[in-house]
Amino acid sequence: MRKVSTIVESYYSKMIQKEQLRESSYLPRRELPIKPEKKSEWYKKENPNRLCREYKLKDDSYNNFVSDLLDLQTDLQHHARITLDYPLIKIELWTHDLMDITEIDKDWAKKAEQIFRGYADEDVY
Repeated sequence: MRKVSTIVESYYSKMIQKEQLRESSYLPRRELPIKPEKKSEWYKKENPNRLCREYKLKDDSYNNFVSDLLDLQTDLQHHARITLDYPLIKIELWTHDLMDITEIDKDWAKKAEQIFRGYADEDVY
């Protein structure tokens, strides 16, 4: 029971700190202890090591982009974990045999970015 109360107390303490930071606009942005989350970039997760990225598209671009990603998988003969939850497309890449990120994963990510740029100007949220 003590552990749960410690977790809850820590959570509320962090929430209060965030609220105080929001209210203290006199602090220069670079001095804030919480950096804003960068959107639309690949990032690394562990267990297993993998590259991850979320794309957010709308309307026909969503379906077309998913179709292009599936074609990319076929062309490279390397498959990602793709989770579809409209309007989000979440991608996780790693080489399953090695349980780690390899060059083919990086190449896959670069090509996915190139494909995305074709849609980015028109139908991105």
